[in-house]
Amino acid sequence: MKISEKLLSDTSKRPWEIPPGKWSYYQEWNNALFLHWKISPEELKKHTPANLDVDFYNGESWVSLVAFTMERISPRNMPSVSMISNFHEINIRTYLSKEHKSGVYFLNIKAGKRLSSFIAKKISGLEYQFSKIKREDDSDSKYVSVINDREFNFEIVYRIGDEILNKTA
Repeated sequence: MKISEKLLSDTSKRPWEIPPGKWSYYQEWNNALFLHWKISPEELKKHTPANLDVDFYNGESWVSLVAFTMERISPRNMPSVSMISNFHEINIRTYLSKEHKSGVYFLNIKAGKRLSSFIAKKISGLEYQFSKIKREDDSDSKYVSVINDREFNFEIVYRIGDEILNKTA
């Protein structure tokens, strides 16, 4: 069984059925860093579509920054091409719902390769923007930064700690 088929067959963590039809493309989010901040629902609504509702976790609304390396992205039944398929990404997202169905809403998406950013925007319809992203890994810490972007600058040094087994807020 291919890894994509194995992943799609595991529905234990999904709150609703998998949509009918076939999947469009495969992608891996590797070496992901998730950072979360509480935000007031009133402030969040200023930056999200009026037809979507704020989704709450333990009575709080959240905004997240996710930095990761996208790898092996490819359309269904096509091989990935590493010069396009593999790139660093940083997205800023929040969590919204419509008719009691939760989802992710991207406030900003940066991709570290110009061509990958262009293709991802065309294929997904999401507002991908190119930005220079540099990521260095060593045995003790990880460093992620976005450089030379007028509207967004992110820099962090972090260490991976013990595994968190339960959700916390």
